[in-house]
Amino acid sequence: MNNKMRWRFKPFLYSFLGICTFTVLLLVFYAQAAYKRQVEEIIMTEKASKIVAKEYIHDSLAHVYSDLVYIHDILLDDFENSSTTKNSMLLKNLVSFSSRKAIYDQIRYLDAEGEEIIRINNTPQGGVIVEENLLQNKAHRYYFTNSINLEKGNIYISPMDLNMENKRLEVPYKPMLRFALPLIGSEDKRYGIIIFNYLANDLLVNLPKHHSQNSYCCRVLLNEEGFWLYSSVNHRLPFRFMFPEMEQITFLDHYPQAGKTIYSVDEGVVVTDRGIFIWNTIYPEQVTTEFSREPLSESSSDNTEYFWKNINMMDRSYLKEIRKGSYENTFRFLPLIVLGILLISLLINYLVSKNYHYKEHIEHLAHYDSLTGINNRVFFLDLAKKTLEISSRKKERSAVLFLDLDGFKPINDNYGHETGDYVLKIVAQRLSNRLRQSDLLGRFGGDEFVILLFDVKSKENLKEVLSQIERELEKDIESQSGHVQISGSIGYALFPENGESVEELIDYADRDMFKKKHMRKGS
Repeated sequence: MNNKMRWRFKPFLYSFLGICTFTVLLLVFYAQAAYKRQVEEIIMTEKASKIVAKEYIHDSLAHVYSDLVYIHDILLDDFENSSTTKNSMLLKNLVSFSSRKAIYDQIRYLDAEGEEIIRINNTPQGGVIVEENLLQNKAHRYYFTNSINLEKGNIYISPMDLNMENKRLEVPYKPMLRFALPLIGSEDKRYGIIIFNYLANDLLVNLPKHHSQNSYCCRVLLNEEGFWLYSSVNHRLPFRFMFPEMEQITFLDHYPQAGKTIYSVDEGVVVTDRGIFIWNTIYPEQVTTEFSREPLSESSSDNTEYFWKNINMMDRSYLKEIRKGSYENTFRFLPLIVLGILLISLLINYLVSKNYHYKEHIEHLAHYDSLTGINNRVFFLDLAKKTLEISSRKKERSAVLFLDLDGFKPINDNYGHETGDYVLKIVAQRLSNRLRQSDLLGRFGGDEFVILLFDVKSKENLKEVLSQIERELEKDIESQSGHVQISGSIGYALFPENGESVEELIDYADRDMFKKKHMRKGS
């Protein structure tokens, strides 16, 4: 090739190589930026996922606490007003509660000396009362010594471990949390403690549902010593500390650099040569309930020794795969990179929206009956107390009605529970339509409803309302099973004549209802 031909080829070669080099450098820069951007998006997603998972754990523990307080109040009321601690109806209610919940391995009452007085075991067939000769003294157990001297209203939550029976691990293994609450009556009399053995496996099994679904993230839950309580990748690590014969390795042994930072700060993100770690911290004894928004235990609110670390981690090998994918997508499928970012953004929006609706749903369940949609027992009592305070200040008369449906059980027996549920919904709807906006309606369980009538002018006016409600109840109900007939027995109590508190009025109205039902059956 002569010099002229070489001269004409050089500009083409230089421009081709220059443009190619520039394009390659631009694509490399873009791929690197896409890699960094993708990692940042993943961190945002996982931080959102950590928040959702933490709130799920908080809600789960808060519901256990609410159940414990509910049983505590029933026991305390029975002890204060009964001469025996083994009331047959009380035991029946505890067995029914255990069977319906099915998340409490044991429900126990220990007296002030640590003697088991009541123990309800959860079995595949439901709750079972343990025979008296099998009950034990638990005065030496840590959960008794840590809870018996707590102040009134304070709660003890044990560390999570595997359940042991007769000093041996129960098989199959049962992750367990023990909730204990002292029973303190009037004049500070200590009856003992009420204990729930909560099957924490229920919490751990459902935990992945509240995480993001990024396959390259490993998710773990650690205790305060760095031992695994949950791992999404290695199922041999959780509760290893319960097996002394195994080598005891902690998260801090595996990841000393990241572990030091994680265990010194409640939440954050740390990048090490081993990968990226995103975490927050859960203090079980500082969980806030949906009802009171107060810590579970005031005495333990400063307890920073008992906590769980909720961690998402991306190993360095996963980061290499992400980088490799970023380069491949940039050079081959550039449009897919944009689509990937869009999908990640949609995922974040989905997680946040799901978290919002989940919280909204939990708040609704805390206040309203799931079947009828009217006030539940707890919310009704709270509203009723406030209403009576207004009545007291204005010196107005109010009335509490206690309504029990007659002939409801045969409806369930003859037509089925689906028809029974439909009848309850119609009854609640009819009662709501008959009441004023200032009145209150609540379902107290089963076929029992309680109504608070605000500003009752006279007894004649009250009796007219009772007649209207009775006529409304006696109307036929059209269901898929055909015409259903039902009626109700209604007792009432006047404020302030028959009582000054909601509880007194409900009790009076309940007794009045029972008398009327008895008289009706007698006639």
